[in-house]
Amino acid sequence: MRTYFDHDKLDVYQLELRFIEWVTGLLAKIKQRPTDARIAEVSDQLDRASLSSLLNTAEGNGRRRRQTRAKFFDDARGSVTECAACLDALVAKSACTKQEIEEGKEMLLRIASILTKLVALFDSSSSSRVREEPPEEAFEDENEEEDETGYSDSLSLMHTLMEYRHEPIHSELLKIRNKYSMLHLDVLILIYHFAKICSGHILEIGAFVGGATIAAAFGVRDSGHNKKLITIEPGGSVKHKRLGTRNILRDLERNLARQHISEMVTLIKGRSFDAATIRAVHERLAPDKIGLLILDADAAKRRDIECYRNTFTDDCWMVIDDYYGADSNEKITPSRADVDALVALGSLEPLGFYGWSTWVGRWRRRVASDQSA
Repeated sequence: MRTYFDHDKLDVYQLELRFIEWVTGLLAKIKQRPTDARIAEVSDQLDRASLSSLLNTAEGNGRRRRQTRAKFFDDARGSVTECAACLDALVAKSACTKQEIEEGKEMLLRIASILTKLVALFDSSSSSRVREEPPEEAFEDENEEEDETGYSDSLSLMHTLMEYRHEPIHSELLKIRNKYSMLHLDVLILIYHFAKICSGHILEIGAFVGGATIAAAFGVRDSGHNKKLITIEPGGSVKHKRLGTRNILRDLERNLARQHISEMVTLIKGRSFDAATIRAVHERLAPDKIGLLILDADAAKRRDIECYRNTFTDDCWMVIDDYYGADSNEKITPSRADVDALVALGSLEPLGFYGWSTWVGRWRRRVASDQSA
């Protein structure tokens, strides 16, 4: 589709358009059912809020001042949460079922996650940026240039993801996701992309039954380079309606063999923080460095990063799961606290939130080395 304005290129804007299309169909169904005036009010409010989110995103992207941009993106995010509340109200009033709104709630979650990132990029008061001293006027241009660079990188990543949706790897990874992974398809595509373009090797902590491992292996395959792919998995069992297993390691090895990538993967059986595991990773790497870290194990994200930080390249890509999600997931709160602390220190640079709960960004080795000195 031809684009005429910059906001047309925003992934979040396209998602908001998709939500409007979806909610228009839902409201049409509700209108055909016997309803009272109060339900009609909720429906009208939902329609207005969905449009408000779209318009605020477009207008915010067209503004030049950073604080003004942040305000419009924040207003758009407020409209998104209003849409979510309206959907809940329609269920509470028996106008529709929970199953009918599930797809819409998932879209709203992705939209809110991206808008949160955009607010953080342009709001100088955001907790995602920490300064020892108030910014002086002499450095305003430099700080603004850094933020603009991060914003440009985030948009570039979104655009790359959209391009992959039209390539054969999209359907290939969709099959992998359905068979072997709890991660969102978009996250698997980004893992494939990072494995393909990264300058170093790949380390995965928490392979489970191999979905992300396979995506990374496909990226290495298509890169044309001989990259090492190391994955750490302690094993065990998991109850899950789609991917339940009594023996994680057995199913992991079986799945890697089915995809003909066993020889590409070094599987280290053990806990990521055990001395024997750390030693095995260093022996496999020798003097080489990690260009992509995939972190999807327990809640101790910072512990695992500290174990291997000396192996990361400058600007090592980071894919960290369990950053956002339902309160019922006990890993969310400590995982987010660990990631946010490293962002505040300048060790991690956030580039976006993808799928249901995955944080994506880069390691800032020079900054991290200064902090530890």
